[in-house]
Amino acid sequence: MEHILPLNPTIEKMSNTELEKNFVKKPVILGRQNYYPVFAKRINEFKDLLFSELIDINNINDFVMGNITTAWLIAIAILDYSDNDFYKTEMVALIKQNWDDKNLESFLKYIKNEENFIKYFK
Repeated sequence: MEHILPLNPTIEKMSNTELEKNFVKKPVILGRQNYYPVFAKRINEFKDLLFSELIDINNINDFVMGNITTAWLIAIAILDYSDNDFYKTEMVALIKQNWDDKNLESFLKYIKNEENFIKYFK
């Protein structure tokens, strides 16, 4: 399966301890957004971190490219790399509770052609 977000091979090789240690450094080693796909792939260990990042107002309002926010990248990483449907459903509930309607609507338009993603929002 092709993924939308790339996995950084250097970050993917890190242990969970190394990931957390490097993620909290300022500036984040190898770039903050590069960690989200690896965290999502290891969601059993990083669910709390991912979910807190997903609803952090700074990430919701941090535009990385055009209308795409850091929070969108986190949601896409979870939809793209996690195999856990329960966590994906839980993520959708968090998004609906914490993102404003306009942001959610824009995100849904962005992912509308990704059937494997959009199905969680129906």
